[in-house]
Amino acid sequence: MSIIKLIASKHKLDKAKESFKESVAAVKKEAGLDKTANKIIQKAKTENVLIVKMQSYSVGTMAKTLLGVSGAMAVGSKSQYQITTKDGTEEFASDMETTLLTDRDILTVYDTRNGKTRIGTVKQWLISGGIPLFEKEAKTCTVTMGNEKLCDLKKCVSFGDLQIEAFDGRIEIKIKSNGNFSIYHKGKKIAELHELPMKLKDGFVDRYVLEYKEEKDKQVAVMMAIALDTVNE
Repeated sequence: MSIIKLIASKHKLDKAKESFKESVAAVKKEAGLDKTANKIIQKAKTENVLIVKMQSYSVGTMAKTLLGVSGAMAVGSKSQYQITTKDGTEEFASDMETTLLTDRDILTVYDTRNGKTRIGTVKQWLISGGIPLFEKEAKTCTVTMGNEKLCDLKKCVSFGDLQIEAFDGRIEIKIKSNGNFSIYHKGKKIAELHELPMKLKDGFVDRYVLEYKEEKDKQVAVMMAIALDTVNE
């Protein structure tokens, strides 16, 4: 093959590679897979931003667990969420406990800025009460903070659309777009929650970016962010 043909072939190969990269990038953007915490933070309308990190497992770890390998995943009470500032400083955390008799997950949320102070719980319902034929994948939890019940939070898919409803409390959730939620408390918007693509690896991964309005709203916003992920997972 002549040098000219070799150069031409290499040029075609380079163009094909570049075209493939552009196609992959376009697919990721369309599916929202290119979103990162930093990208969302750069567009945030406030400096009051937290990153919600969730405990994750790699495909290898999950495969070992399915095969019955002892110790592949921790069991019992365990850390499930970490909520940090932009610089990685932990401010909140939660432990998850699965009750043996009812197989119900109970999340206890702590403020870890000064020690470890319990602020509330997120308890899954055993039966979510979805309307047969009209509501699929129904899941409900009860959210409490201190001695106050914030709400019962229910997720379902109705006629192909995601529905989020907060009732028996003073919380309201509005779906802005796919993976983006507005959180209201006592009729006032207090926060926005932005979902990130789930990554399968061992350890904590960025799951949401939480923008909250004021310091006094922070704990309620954190409780509702965790609750939303609990029903929407």
